[in-house]
Amino acid sequence: MPSVRRALIVAVTVAGCGAPASLPDHHSEELALLPFAPSIRGRDGGYSAQLGGRSVWVFGDTPLEVEAVDGERWRTSTFTTTVDDDASDGLAPFVEPLDANGAPYQLIPFTAEEAAYNASQSAPACEHDCAPKWVLWPGGVAVAPSGDEALVFYWKIRDWEAQGTGLARWKSPDAPLERLTFKTDPDEPSALFGKGEHELGNAVLVDGDTLYVYGCEHEDFFDFDCVIGRVPFSSAIDRDAWEFWDGGDWTPTLADATSVLNGASILTVHYNAHAGRYVAVYAKTDDEIVARTATRPHGPWSDEELLHTGQGHEDGSSIYDAIVHPELSQEDGRLLYVSYSRGVDFLKSEMHLVQITFEP
Repeated sequence: MPSVRRALIVAVTVAGCGAPASLPDHHSEELALLPFAPSIRGRDGGYSAQLGGRSVWVFGDTPLEVEAVDGERWRTSTFTTTVDDDASDGLAPFVEPLDANGAPYQLIPFTAEEAAYNASQSAPACEHDCAPKWVLWPGGVAVAPSGDEALVFYWKIRDWEAQGTGLARWKSPDAPLERLTFKTDPDEPSALFGKGEHELGNAVLVDGDTLYVYGCEHEDFFDFDCVIGRVPFSSAIDRDAWEFWDGGDWTPTLADATSVLNGASILTVHYNAHAGRYVAVYAKTDDEIVARTATRPHGPWSDEELLHTGQGHEDGSSIYDAIVHPELSQEDGRLLYVSYSRGVDFLKSEMHLVQITFEP
């Protein structure tokens, strides 16, 4: 979908990180388009996790075909769920709460102050020369080791300027998200990591009782450098409990974190038991979905290996937002399912589902 994020979310690396990837031989197959509500014109993202007995998917920018009851034609975060746990023949149905006009609700709630400001910059209050509005974009979804709640990373942004990385607690797909507050930045209580710090949340990994989080920042047009932080999941909301890889050891200072891999602003990292490796997956601007592997979350990471070549847009724009859905994998990850987005018209996209099959 050619959205306001396209320039930032489609990225490639221009240099490898190390040795060839250690993945079994594999082949890929396009399975289906994912069926969302008719009111949805397109969606960015699609991070997913298992929560409340369902595969829960979260999205960023979501342009609408209809006007929502609240007058909006655009959401900055939405979600959907499915109980279909066999993706080999596609996924359906997807279910999400819709208003009386059939439009999805905003997933990450705006505060009263944010909502009032956004309303002041929208019709009918503002008809011309309106200022940029607040945006809340979701990142990775980290489910607690107990499985009874999730933490959703998100970024608060206005006029392309991030105000920091926030966390929202999600008890159930049937319950609203709770935006947590922190004391990191006195000017932005929702920021666990403040304005000017490295953004985090582009990929999450829960490994045992430890939460690992990757933060990938735009270095130049084709280069996203990703740092990594870790914390006991039970202490994730305690800023002082976090530590970051500085290239030789773990440090409490985020500013000392060094890049562990080059990737994209949308990527996923999971442990694949069949491959016996951690696997990072993301899209490149030549319609390729690639993977890197490592024996540790902080690397060293391998060079890229091609997983699949997607169907790009007829106008030459590339696929984007390649995301692995580990909760749907089968046979310890021998069968892996990846979604990606493809623009089909102005602010309109479709989401493809791909099966990656590794040799035994």
